Amino acid sequence: MALRKAFIGISTDNNDIYLGGHLILTEPPKDQNVSVLLFNTDSQTDERLDARDRIESYVVPGIKASWDLVGDQLEGQRSVVGYQREESAVPEIGEVYKLTTPDETVSQFIRITAVDYSNEIFTYFTGAEYIDFTRRKVEMQISAPLVTKFIGASPVPGEPEEPTSRIQETQIADTSRYYGIQPMSANITAGDLTVKAESVYAPLVPSAKVESPLLDQYGGYTGKTMVATSASNRSVSCRFVHITGTQSRTYLQRGVLPGTLTLSVDGGTFEDNGTGNLIHKSGTNNYSKLTVDYDLGEVNVWRVSGVLSASGNATYQPAVGITGSAISGAIPITNQNRGFNYTLNMAEAKPRPGTLVVSYIALGKWQDIRDSGNGQMIGSGTGTILFATGSAAITLDALPDPDSAIVLSYVAQNDDEVTIRTGSVPVDDMTFRHTVQKPGIKPGSMTVTYISSGGNKTLTDQGNGLLTGDGSGAIHYAPGELSFKLDNLPDSGTEIQLTYEEGTSAGGEVIVTVDDLGVMSGTIPGAPLLPGSIQLQFLVKQLSNVPNGARLEDDWTTYQSTRNVAKQISDDTSGGWRGVTGSIDYQTGAFTILALENYNYPEWRVRTYGGNGRIREVEVTNVPKVQTFTSNTITAIAQASGLSHSPYNEKYYLARVDH
Repeated sequence: MALRKAFIGISTDNNDIYLGGHLILTEPPKDQNVSVLLFNTDSQTDERLDARDRIESYVVPGIKASWDLVGDQLEGQRSVVGYQREESAVPEIGEVYKLTTPDETVSQFIRITAVDYSNEIFTYFTGAEYIDFTRRKVEMQISAPLVTKFIGASPVPGEPEEPTSRIQETQIADTSRYYGIQPMSANITAGDLTVKAESVYAPLVPSAKVESPLLDQYGGYTGKTMVATSASNRSVSCRFVHITGTQSRTYLQRGVLPGTLTLSVDGGTFEDNGTGNLIHKSGTNNYSKLTVDYDLGEVNVWRVSGVLSASGNATYQPAVGITGSAISGAIPITNQNRGFNYTLNMAEAKPRPGTLVVSYIALGKWQDIRDSGNGQMIGSGTGTILFATGSAAITLDALPDPDSAIVLSYVAQNDDEVTIRTGSVPVDDMTFRHTVQKPGIKPGSMTVTYISSGGNKTLTDQGNGLLTGDGSGAIHYAPGELSFKLDNLPDSGTEIQLTYEEGTSAGGEVIVTVDDLGVMSGTIPGAPLLPGSIQLQFLVKQLSNVPNGARLEDDWTTYQSTRNVAKQISDDTSGGWRGVTGSIDYQTGAFTILALENYNYPEWRVRTYGGNGRIREVEVTNVPKVQTFTSNTITAIAQASGLSHSPYNEKYYLARVDH
């Protein structure tokens, strides 16, 4: 931005009457990236710094920003790092924020020029336990360096634990009038009462536009509403932990339904007002502020003096935050209805408290007004909402842009959309899958033991690939893979013990032949082989047929390709194979398998009938085809029979659990 100050005066050689003088721009810059504006500071003695401050005062601080600083941000930095909740709006390029030091001696307006963000998992120690929580980490580049050190803090689930720099959003305030030049978008003829310009806006300060990809975002409404998970209240005894200064904190172990929390602490009784604040109702009041985070169940209290050393009792209705099915609508903004005040009629589907969000565009930027849950609308404007009738009245902080829209989104008060279920919930048995450290299990040697309710429980290998006893399961002996379910839940702090005998490996690459009937034959090296320990692995080729059409009007040309499919076959311990026809001679290693089989090959055809081919339908026919081998070399995994086996003992720490 370049500022130039001009002193304009009128000088004449006679005493003609002064009829008026003015200054105008008659020709715009030829470079589209350059713009020129005129404005008056009403002072002949001000300097460039004063003019700059007047321009920058087009925004004034508003409500608290949706993010906090991560650690201290040092003087001279051209970027700041913050964190925020995942459901909060990501700071946008071009937004202006005001930073103020904790002692309020220094403040600075910063403009965002670039944004990068990701979700991170942070750990917080409550004084009794560690809890993990997820927050969005935001790295923002700014247009000017920081003028001083701004204090931040380590991320915490609620409010920062120590005094930090205050961050405020800003809103537009018209402090100066700017004069520029714009071409007409339509010809002007004699008698016209209106003229049409391409735009009434011009760039005031340089800004950059970049593309910011958004990942894993909901396609619709993302605001949360708290819904009760129980019809009855819950009472808990809560221990407060000192955080810093006069602040203490406790957790209620569950989410809280707004307006239901009653807290008794330090001789006083407090009730929440539905907007996150606790109001004194009776008894002693030794606190300057009490807040509750409904989603986390977190309560923070600030004593007037001293440190809270007492425990408290809380009664509340448990709840959980959900998004729900959103209803949205829009009010188009035209020259006829453009203004500051609007009314909304949502009688047919009344909003649920705390869910209404009204968004509008002012000077090219989205602004939000949100329902705080108590009938008040706050944000980039104010308003009230009557939940009983679904009527709302809002006042915007700035005029919405022409040809834009006011967009509203909310969750309706349809109680039948949420069902509270109580009682026992059926849960599938846990399946444990494990690969032993010493592959090659001797059939019949595996024993699985665990402790449940203080007693020993056992699963025994039957030698045929099955585990039975206090549970059930299966074993693949050669690769050392097993899976099993337990009839009883293991005791906390115990482990699952695996005892088995390790065998001597046999097998390897095997050259096979395939006859005209699809019978594969070959000989596994290392015989004699241990029954139940043999596994064959090989690849076959199958044709796939994929259409390029997705709609009936497409041409439905098909593309054929080849894919490789992995096959795995195990012996049944009795000289045969599981699931396929064939035989295995354990003494010599010779085997036969009918390995080739039919598979479905889809053929696509579009049928057209009716006048002028206006009615079309697609037929899919599955044609049987026979798969082929990719190679005449396969892999065999087996154990040699009659050789020594070494016992092995292994502790299994529930390495993998499938629900």
